Amino acid sequence: MNDKIKQDNDTRLQDNETCVTEHIPQVSVCMPMYNASKYLRECIDSVLAQTFKDFEFLIVDDGSDDDSAEIAKSYHDDRIRLMQNTHDYIGSLNILLDEACGKYIARMDADDVMVSCRLQIQFDYMESHPEIDIIGSGMQCFGESDDVCEPFRIGEASYLDFLDCCALYHPTVVMRVASINSFGAVSWLGMI
Repeated sequence: MNDKIKQDNDTRLQDNETCVTEHIPQVSVCMPMYNASKYLRECIDSVLAQTFKDFEFLIVDDGSDDDSAEIAKSYHDDRIRLMQNTHDYIGSLNILLDEACGKYIARMDADDVMVSCRLQIQFDYMESHPEIDIIGSGMQCFGESDDVCEPFRIGEASYLDFLDCCALYHPTVVMRVASINSFGAVSWLGMI
């Protein structure tokens, strides 16, 4: 491991005492779930099938009363960390934010599927554009609708853009943790 990567890992480890492994992942995939058993296997499989492998997969069960937790527990992959919470969506998002060890947070929803190259493309973009704090993309709907949702805006978005609507689609977002930390304890995962 080169000195720059080791220094970045050491800094992230000091910033987040919940990171207990020697290897600090580059990306934390953060996903709340609530009664998600219908789509959960397809979702988890799509995350684990990413071409980019240096990630942890944090899942908070938001008080499900179906078999979502059992489905998540059935996976034996060291990158998965399952946590329990009472039914409190914003609280669950904040748990994910607090537990994330990665340099970047990739947001995911339990009823969505990741394209296999998503993390690689977004990681590469964030690495080559250090001035960018948060990115997202369009998405293809499935199930009852097959709509294609185009990005809200190509290019920069201001804080005002977030007041009018959700300017980023949740399961397409990647955020720079250092940028989140610079704003203090705010529920960023709940804002988008």
